[in-house]
Amino acid sequence: MIVQVKKKIEIFLLSLILLLAFSMRLIHYDQFPVYGESQDEVAWTWLGSSLLKEGVPSAWSKFSAYEGFEYKSVSGFGSLVRPFLDHPPLFSFIPGFVHLATSEWSQIPSVRVIRFPMIFLGTFNVFLLFLVAKKMFPTEKFLALASSLLYATAPIFVFSSRLVLAENLLTAFLLFALLAIHMPSSKRRNIFILIISALAVLTKVSGVLIPLLCIGVGLSKKVKMWKPATAGLLVGVALFVLYGFVYNGKLFLQIQASQGRRAIGLATLYNRVILHPAIVDKFYFDGWLIIGLFSLFYISAIKHGEKIWPLALYILLNFLFISLTAGEQTFHGWYDFTIFPFLSIITMMTFFSIIRHKKYVLFCVLWLFILPQIRMMFIHADRLEMLSVPVLRGIVILGCVPFILSLFMKNTSLPKKFIVLLLGILFLSNIATVGVFQKEIYWISDAYFMAR
Repeated sequence: MIVQVKKKIEIFLLSLILLLAFSMRLIHYDQFPVYGESQDEVAWTWLGSSLLKEGVPSAWSKFSAYEGFEYKSVSGFGSLVRPFLDHPPLFSFIPGFVHLATSEWSQIPSVRVIRFPMIFLGTFNVFLLFLVAKKMFPTEKFLALASSLLYATAPIFVFSSRLVLAENLLTAFLLFALLAIHMPSSKRRNIFILIISALAVLTKVSGVLIPLLCIGVGLSKKVKMWKPATAGLLVGVALFVLYGFVYNGKLFLQIQASQGRRAIGLATLYNRVILHPAIVDKFYFDGWLIIGLFSLFYISAIKHGEKIWPLALYILLNFLFISLTAGEQTFHGWYDFTIFPFLSIITMMTFFSIIRHKKYVLFCVLWLFILPQIRMMFIHADRLEMLSVPVLRGIVILGCVPFILSLFMKNTSLPKKFIVLLLGILFLSNIATVGVFQKEIYWISDAYFMAR
């Protein structure tokens, strides 16, 4: 009876989190991120709608190999080219379908239309994250709910999930793959892994990381999931190559070769993660990304490290892929989107460890990284910016209160309770920041950091 009550409470809380996730992604979804900052949103839409309408892939592209393949000039986007063979087509059918429902395929898409399905996909990914955390850490009470709440509300996670970019669908496939990895070995699981692996590759080339993750986990645990993952990888690659050769094999090979000739190096990763964190291209820092990366190192170094090994492996594969494929000084924020659910889980594991093991000094350090997010909450809210400086100074002190209490109250749970209270404040500030966010201040912030 008690178990059933707990289950009902968990379902109720999860329902509230999903409702919150949907609301956070819905509010001002057509205003921010700024439409046009990533013209890839339009390219993906045209790719899908042209395939559905005319059976020939068309979109804009900057690769010189398309000279002679120009189809139509579009103001603000240069020329559409056909056949467009930059990417696999699977994701493009989502925005392409809704775009066709409201206008001709070659017209510039409405942001309100093409982003609307992303709200549902983003909310669904919050649900998948809950299932993954529940499956991976069944004994960690409240971890799945807390991780889902963070992924549902952190501004950088919310804003990124609104964009019409293939990484948001890859996130769903990645979470499905994690669920499959933790399923009992069976023929059904193998078929599931094969299908997910193939679909990931057909979503975007970076989708190869998902079958590679399954292969790595399978080989390390000496289970045969690496076989269906390898088969899915080969099927996905073969279908993409076949797709390219159906339309123009020579052009397809030229485009893929062009994508592989971009300058590479460690600066790409360093710029993206440390110097210039971004949602799309402009500077954006709310602290959660840095805390997530710190938490990755922290959790990997303690006894929980083995539990998060699949998550850490994928993050490593993702960083390697960025370093090997993205051009130097490339600031596109969407390269990181797929690791956000994992950072949510690992971040909450860190905070749980802080509470459980009384690491109050560590909490003080992490608290400082959240200050930019709280400052954003004030400067984006009309007439409240003047309060940001005095309030932030008080908030700095708040982060030290659990440590101070622990010095004078050694046999009390008050410091732990105070940390829980402060985490609650952080979640509320997440919600408030998304609600009051102004794109003009976002531009000013980017100009300030770029000038330096």
